[in-house]
Amino acid sequence: MNKKSDDQIIIVQQRLHEDDMIGHVNDIGGFELLSFPAIAQEDEEHIIRTTFGSIPHSRKAGEALHPERESHAVLGKQRILLGDEQYAAQYLQSPTPPGGGIVKIAWFNRYDLANKPPFERVLQSWDCASKASQLADHSVCTTWGVTRDKRIYLLHVFRGRLEYPELKRKVRELAESHRAGTVLIEDTASGIQLIQELQREGFARITAVKPKGAKIMRMAAQTPTIEVGRVWIPREAPWLAIYLHELAMFPKGKHDDQVDSTAQALACIAFPSDFDEWLNYVRIRSLSEFGLTPEDLVITFDHIDARTEFQDSNGRNIWRETDGFYHATRAEWESICAIPGVTLINSGEC
Repeated sequence: MNKKSDDQIIIVQQRLHEDDMIGHVNDIGGFELLSFPAIAQEDEEHIIRTTFGSIPHSRKAGEALHPERESHAVLGKQRILLGDEQYAAQYLQSPTPPGGGIVKIAWFNRYDLANKPPFERVLQSWDCASKASQLADHSVCTTWGVTRDKRIYLLHVFRGRLEYPELKRKVRELAESHRAGTVLIEDTASGIQLIQELQREGFARITAVKPKGAKIMRMAAQTPTIEVGRVWIPREAPWLAIYLHELAMFPKGKHDDQVDSTAQALACIAFPSDFDEWLNYVRIRSLSEFGLTPEDLVITFDHIDARTEFQDSNGRNIWRETDGFYHATRAEWESICAIPGVTLINSGEC
């Protein structure tokens, strides 16, 4: 390149893998991708500009690129010969079979972010990268809401390359902005120091998670939850396309940080720890002694000191529960709301 400010780089390639040359430069950014799959996967509209004017070219989803040379019948035979993965890369210019790999995109239910249902609990799941270099993985936080009937909603995805001090601040920031009661952090690599420091600072929402088994097995174990329709994702969100692409590519993709975060969250929701189950039993038994049920605790609040316990006029102790918050009746709240450091989270009113 003699004049880098004006010269252009053009790469012509048949796709082979997500991390091939096209995949690499597309990840860096600054390139425009022009793809011609042998069979259109969606309606296409291209404008070809020449010295003699512009020529429009369009084709509908399902149409072959050059049917006189490679008809649907010929392409169908190639798909059988190559298999779905190789065919998707070489003929569809998409290094993943249509619909996805282990996780099928069609399995997810959809909802509108503006019309979220009420949640029984909100939790976050972190997959932390060991360093913030451009070649390293991203640190990812997925935020999930769980309804009383155990439907699971993906509310937000954060994905970025952060140095450790910034990562630590981000954990607190996202937990506060989404009112997450539980924050899961993988207890490996950089996660160990992060867990220890946040717990030492009194950030009681942290739950350390020891991963068990290989990544592919951890995600495969959660696919039934998605397949039966228990997991909901937004119809539209700025982060959704990248999230779904990574899940569809797994385990053949370049990145898997969002996959790890998702598998960790779904495992925690589906299989609460024995300690959580024991705490829930103690909670219900304690409430019954005062003639109460969990449904009577309509007030949700927090306190600046996670170790604080409250006691109502009848002698009932109110402590931080497994969702990371305190819960009280309206009458109990009247005697608590004026205490310094208390923050109302949910008043139980529609």
